[in-house]
Order: sequence, then C-alpha cells, then structure tokens
Amino acid sequence: MFRSNRKRKTIHAYVNGAKIISFAVMVIIVLIGWMVIYCRCQTFGKDIKDLEVQNAELLRSLKAEELKWMRAKSPDNLMRALNKHGLVMGLPNISQIRRIPRKDMLRASMSEVDGAEGLGLASIDIRNNSNE
Repeated sequence: MFRSNRKRKTIHAYVNGAKIISFAVMVIIVLIGWMVIYCRCQTFGKDIKDLEVQNAELLRSLKAEELKWMRAKSPDNLMRALNKHGLVMGLPNISQIRRIPRKDMLRASMSEVDGAEGLGLASIDIRNNSNE
C-alpha cells in the first residue's frame, strides 16, 4: 500500500493587524484635523458676519451724526443759535489777530507729538506778530 505524505501543510499568510490599525488611526487623525479646521472656519465666518453687521450700523450712525452736524453748522442754524442765546458776533479787529509763524507751529506740533510739554500742550510765543 501506499503511504501518503503526512506532512502538515503550513500556510504562509500573515495577518498583520498593525498596518490596518495604523491606517485607521491615520484616517481618524485626518478626520479630526479636518473637523477642527472646519469648526474654526465656521467660527471665523460667524465673527466676520457679526463685524460686518456692526460696521454697517456704525456707518449708518456716522452718516446720521455727520448729517446732524452739517445741519447744525449751516449759517441759518448758527445765526438762530446765536440769536437764541443773545450773542452778537463780528469780525475781530486787526489788533486782536495773532499770527503764528510757521516754524513755531511746526515746533509746537512736534512737541505735542513727542509729549515733551506736560499734557501735550505746547507753549507758543504769540508776541511775535510777523507774517512769515
């Protein structure tokens, strides 16, 4: 009789779970990163919309205030306000006019910018009455 080959046949197949698990972890990390970026973009978009609405409201109120100011400083309204308070205004006499030389104005503006003089108030010598 004939004898059969009784060697065990081994299957050389590797079930490598590490590759599958690492791929799944990478997919999860990418999805979480995408969700974080998506949520941040949504938040920024909402903030931008809110700021645009606020900007539109501020522009509307700015235009309204400018219109009020333009109406208040019109010559008719100024005369009406002066008459209401009993004020009489006219042009100043020549002796009341003080001319500030340009170099003193520049020095005064620079000292205001630097804050060198106390609270930003510059002292200008108005005794010099020359027209430069």
